[in-house]
Amino acid sequence: MTSDDQWPFASHERLLRALREQEEQALSAAEATELAETVARLAAWQAPTPTPADVRLLLERLEPLLPMAPAQVGRVATMRAQAGWLWLLALRQIRLIPQALWLGSALGLVCLTLFGLVAPFQSSASALLFLAPLIAASGAAFLHSREADPALELTLTTPTSARLILLARVALVLGFDVLLTLAGSALVAAAHSQSAASLLALWLGPALLLSSATLCLSLLAGPLVAIASAVAVWGAQLIEVGAGLSLTFVVTITWLTMPLALGVACVFLVIALLCAPYQRRLA
Repeated sequence: MTSDDQWPFASHERLLRALREQEEQALSAAEATELAETVARLAAWQAPTPTPADVRLLLERLEPLLPMAPAQVGRVATMRAQAGWLWLLALRQIRLIPQALWLGSALGLVCLTLFGLVAPFQSSASALLFLAPLIAASGAAFLHSREADPALELTLTTPTSARLILLARVALVLGFDVLLTLAGSALVAAAHSQSAASLLALWLGPALLLSSATLCLSLLAGPLVAIASAVAVWGAQLIEVGAGLSLTFVVTITWLTMPLALGVACVFLVIALLCAPYQRRLA
């Protein structure tokens, strides 16, 4: 027996036709009727005419799924690259800022918190009002000076803007001080069953104002002059000398409101940023 007698399909086309014929024969009459009705309904169906509102709604839903144009892709990539570069710049500043500055602020704020936990609440609030702004101001005074940063001269010769470097350092150090003081205030308030918001409102505005003013003065006259001026000015606001040279500590400063403190702090910060590129000639 030859191979043709054993395999009746001379080619794969004949095999496919045979399989298709068997499939059509296997289709039941009910299924054929249902299929015919479906085909008839599809042939008679007319697509509705979309209104402008329907088109607008469809486009709004499809727009997030559409691929971005090359120009838009370029803008997004540029923004991501700039954000990543700013993040790396901030991380590098953590290592360049003198370690003594971090340790001094942390040690001072920890001691202030411990005192607040054991002292009466009124004394704790007074200590926070007086010392928290001075600690923040002391850190700001050494952010951009050759006395605390011997490599500042080399930093100022890099292509990175001196203003951007200063702004990154201000955000890091001031944010560090504010977060630590905020945590200490929460602990003190919880220990004395008081509101942490009242303590926050007591020292936050003065801390921002005094630190920005000290930063500005440190660029113009040096960090030591800036710190001495901050202590003198802040002490004059909180300590009153009475008859017989008696000293009275003022618990609150009525004229220094939060909006005023923030506004003046922004002014001092802008002046400091304007002076930052000329620090080599001013120092």
